[in-house]
Amino acid sequence: MKNTKRKHLKLCLLLLFMVLGCFAITNVRTTTVQASSRMFKSNGRTYMEKHNDNTLNTVLYQKVSGHYKQVAKSSRYLIYRFSYGKKLYFSSADDEGTGITCTYTKGKNGFKLERSKMVLTERSGRYAVGYICMIVYTIL
Repeated sequence: MKNTKRKHLKLCLLLLFMVLGCFAITNVRTTTVQASSRMFKSNGRTYMEKHNDNTLNTVLYQKVSGHYKQVAKSSRYLIYRFSYGKKLYFSSADDEGTGITCTYTKGKNGFKLERSKMVLTERSGRYAVGYICMIVYTIL
């Protein structure tokens, strides 16, 4: 009788540790992701740029048959500025004074770096308006 009670107790303890172990493994903490998105149209196509505010990356989606398909991704926080022809222009500037301009060509995948240290703001006809980022350091 003692052996069966011991075996039963060992089996119950083993089962308890297995259940607690599974609970510990599956009890993954969740983190809230702050994301912002913006939709825009260019030449009859609908796009959505999505920014993850925690990692500062940008993902560009194109609406195809009612669904959004990822067409480009960047590790920088890019903002859609304007489109010209088959290209969508995106710019980014950060606190360190570095800026870039990237393009996405319709029908292709990925962003392409066009100009480093230049940030576009808008377009007028065939011309784009932008600025070059510079930092001036003063040594005292």
